Amino acid sequence: MIRGFDRLLQRARQAARLLALGSAVLLPLGAWCAPDYLRGPAPRWVAPQALDVEAQAPLGQTTNGMHYLLVDQQVQLDPQGRTNFKRLAIRALNQRGVEIVGRIGIDFDPSYETLTLHSLSVHRDGRVQDRMASTQARVLQRETELENQIYDGSRTVDLTLDDVRPGDVVEYAFSIRGGNPVFGGRSFGRMDMQWRAPVHRLHRRLLVPEGQAMQFRSHLTALQARTRNAGGWVEHVWEAAGVPPMARQDDVPGWYDPYPAIQWSAFADWAAVARWAEPLYAVHPNAAAALRPEIDRIAGSAATPEQRLLAVLDFVQSQIRYLGIEMGPGSHAPRPPDKVLERRYGDCKDKVLLAVTMLRALGVTAHPALVHTRLRGTIDNRLPSPGAFNHVIFKAKVDGRELWFDPTRFPQKGRLDSIPQADFGRALLLDGDATALSAMPATTGGLRQRHVAFHIDASAGFDTTATVTVTSTFDGLAAERMRDTLRNTNLDDLQRNYLNYYLRSYSKLSQAKPLDFADDDAANRLVTTEHYQAASLLGKESGTGKPVVYFDVPDMKAMLGRPDDTLRSAPLGIAHPEDVSVDLTARLPRKWTIETSSSEVKDAAFHYSEASSYDGKTLKLSYRYRSLADHVPPAGLAGYVANLEKARRTVGYTLWPHAAPANPWTERPPLAWSLGMLLVVLLVTAVALWWQKRARKAAPAA
Repeated sequence: MIRGFDRLLQRARQAARLLALGSAVLLPLGAWCAPDYLRGPAPRWVAPQALDVEAQAPLGQTTNGMHYLLVDQQVQLDPQGRTNFKRLAIRALNQRGVEIVGRIGIDFDPSYETLTLHSLSVHRDGRVQDRMASTQARVLQRETELENQIYDGSRTVDLTLDDVRPGDVVEYAFSIRGGNPVFGGRSFGRMDMQWRAPVHRLHRRLLVPEGQAMQFRSHLTALQARTRNAGGWVEHVWEAAGVPPMARQDDVPGWYDPYPAIQWSAFADWAAVARWAEPLYAVHPNAAAALRPEIDRIAGSAATPEQRLLAVLDFVQSQIRYLGIEMGPGSHAPRPPDKVLERRYGDCKDKVLLAVTMLRALGVTAHPALVHTRLRGTIDNRLPSPGAFNHVIFKAKVDGRELWFDPTRFPQKGRLDSIPQADFGRALLLDGDATALSAMPATTGGLRQRHVAFHIDASAGFDTTATVTVTSTFDGLAAERMRDTLRNTNLDDLQRNYLNYYLRSYSKLSQAKPLDFADDDAANRLVTTEHYQAASLLGKESGTGKPVVYFDVPDMKAMLGRPDDTLRSAPLGIAHPEDVSVDLTARLPRKWTIETSSSEVKDAAFHYSEASSYDGKTLKLSYRYRSLADHVPPAGLAGYVANLEKARRTVGYTLWPHAAPANPWTERPPLAWSLGMLLVVLLVTAVALWWQKRARKAAPAA
């Protein structure tokens, strides 16, 4: 995985979203006088900013017991190295705030960055206490991404303050100098302008050498920069006061970025980014020599270009484990393919260059491509820079077809037409000709397709044991994900989870036989079968307590669940692309008068259809849900929720077994029966009126 463009900004942004803005809870491990960082005054080019320690917290807007009085960031893009200065002042409003502001974490990469601490103080009762000398500090190598198989070598300076009390203002300043050499001295970055915490005063300043071309782009902010030339620099300043907090909303699509920001980049366009990246992924003429044994093995067993592509894909996915060593230039530059093959591990960059080198040696055209795993089409709103990407895949051309593959996925099996292709919306293809982002075509191979056959045999009666069999068929990407589940989950645990899931709908269910599955690699299809028995299907009708049988369809109801948060200003993210169908077949103990039906619900985000049929003693309920989009805009949410409810009301079926066998009825009485009953009622009423009239006429006069 490609690491972020600027470690400090990225970490600070993440911390801000957690209402920490530079603070973190860490464990002390070292000594204060560590050689990893320096102490000293702020750079002379830094413009001092006033701090209002008397500022009052906005009523009802703070969280986690903190109020940010000052957020000051100043960046100088010196040709000899970039310097990022930051100063924060935070008031602890209560004990929770004390716990957070009393520990400060500052991240940096010692392979190319130098951290200097400038000041650390506490404001209390109108006095300023210098805490630089008395504060305990540690240098930690935390490796927060290690559980994701990423080792980046970053360090964290952890400052643990003594004697912090509610009402105190903790103020600290530091600077980080240096830039990743992999970018060749070109700079790019982003300054966020709002967070989930209120900020009394915000100050952002960027110094660019005169004559250096720099692009700027605003994202969801109307703040305008004050710009002036001074001393060989072009100064850009953005300021704001009383910045309100942003409301947090969950369940947003991955590409949604609600945080106002200013972007800058020294890269003129996407062609410039491609020219920067292409030398990193150049296939050297001698590279294939070290790979020759593997290349010859594949060439000997795979005759066609398709077979060779599949063989190389399988090799890099199954034989090269994922592990990223992303220190310094390794954050963006792949390692030589021979080293990757020797070590049998690598990250996305390493796997892609290895695959491309092998494919070209086998006569298959292939090129790396930079992508972002979440941004999709919204990457068009980003300024061109290496920071717009966080992942690498490759594109191959076989028999006139252009195919995109991600070598970091778990081994993909099957034919080319059944293997889900990588689809990240946009890609920067490193083929020597790219001048713009390429649109990645959506393919059906990326569809999560699942069919559930739910069979209930209640032919012996509703009050005795019924057999229940659930057969789930997974295709395409759904099959890949199910294989991953089977690989990483104990089968007993998986079966127990499934049983608990269905027990919510059928309370007397128990496991009859272990779960079994069949995997068809060629078709990229996986089938699981669950075997249950229900001691009884009888339940009680709400209100009357009468016996009732309800055929629930939880697999379909799960697709139609109502969102938790319907008062939204942000789009609602939904799973896409999904295609889920469920057929429930129930063998009944006797013939029933069943109303059949069919209906559909059409929404901008999904299409739903249902149908019921009855033949002899067998009831069949069929449902299908297909997603049409990955999100619902706020303006369309009310209609979306209404359509979900409309669809959900048609899921399931109810029978009342207490009715007479000759004419039991269901939840939906048939029209003919209803009309017949109406005629009977009218006839009885007419006869009663006639008899009453006749009786009055025959009575003696008074």
